[in-house]
Amino acid sequence: MVNAVKKNRFFLSALFVLLLLPFCGIYGVRNAMSSTIFQAWQVAAMGALAVIVVIAATEIKCNWAVVSFAAYQAIVMVSTFVNHGFSPGIFTVMAAAVLLFMLLQSSCYESIVSALAFIVVVAALINFPMMLPQLSAVDAQFFIAGKNGLGIFLVPGVFIVMINAYNRHGALNKWVYVMMAFCLVTVIIGASGTGIVVSLVALALMLLSLKAPPKKSLYLTIILVAYAFLIFFLNSVVHTDIWRDFTSLLGKDSTLTSRTYVWNYAKALIGEHWLFGTGRGSEITFLNDWGGESLFHEAHNFILEILLEGGMLALAVYTFLISKTFSGLDMRDKKSQTIFIALCVLLVNGLTESTVNNFFVTVILGIACHCAQENRGIKDWHEQPI
Repeated sequence: MVNAVKKNRFFLSALFVLLLLPFCGIYGVRNAMSSTIFQAWQVAAMGALAVIVVIAATEIKCNWAVVSFAAYQAIVMVSTFVNHGFSPGIFTVMAAAVLLFMLLQSSCYESIVSALAFIVVVAALINFPMMLPQLSAVDAQFFIAGKNGLGIFLVPGVFIVMINAYNRHGALNKWVYVMMAFCLVTVIIGASGTGIVVSLVALALMLLSLKAPPKKSLYLTIILVAYAFLIFFLNSVVHTDIWRDFTSLLGKDSTLTSRTYVWNYAKALIGEHWLFGTGRGSEITFLNDWGGESLFHEAHNFILEILLEGGMLALAVYTFLISKTFSGLDMRDKKSQTIFIALCVLLVNGLTESTVNNFFVTVILGIACHCAQENRGIKDWHEQPI
């Protein structure tokens, strides 16, 4: 019986590798086939995820997590269709995100995490030797992604590997530590300045958690202050010597590679469409330092991205979702600590990158909601009268 269960779990994990791989954003996988074949793979994978959701429907509760995440995606999707028309690609990716989030709240949870940990490890091992000859190239595209995307993939990927170890063994073993070090070193060697900073933040927070459980209020306050500074006060210091010295340490110019221009234009768009946003795919154009026109489709900031795509309505729903998730994580539990740190690191990465729609952000948030629900269930059980 035990062997049969193990075989079923192995089969399910292997199936999820096939279904989730086209949504992981791995450049080498996407580039290995035509866009038509790749899009067909995504559509087929979304359909298969929908079938699995139907099969597992009886155990997927429409709780605060599922309802909030689905509502957020629905707001952004409607805003996108109203402002830009129907896009099959965007619909497929967003529908798959909702389906995956739902399955992370079911018994498929461990199989999904195991499949994603496998994808991260294999992708990291393939990427490293292919990355080394391209390190000096400015616009290098490694197997996983370019220099900016490398950290966006591998940093949350490290946490997924750690969470998988907690699920399977209840603790981290030496191989997990080796993989953590390998991934972080890969980011430090190959990523941009932002990726390096985020990797160092991840490492620092993980080391601090070994000494004492993370203080939720302290960590979140620091992160929110950093967001407030970048969104509301950066323009007043962007040309000062202190700011130039700080950004030079990151390998960036004082505009953070034109991000300050992007944020200013995004804020102007948000002011015009503050309630429902402008949906995905909005064009952000501005004159760069060379007198040419630059075009972006992302706000390069977590909060501004939410506001741009879904307005205040989307931000309110997402704030409720992530706040309730944070409150449900028990800092006495090592796995909950790891998930909390993962979310904090993703928010730090989101200070200067467009990570809201990143596949692994959806995964980490779904895992966090699953863990928060587990913790609440344990707490409710302990508080029942005898």
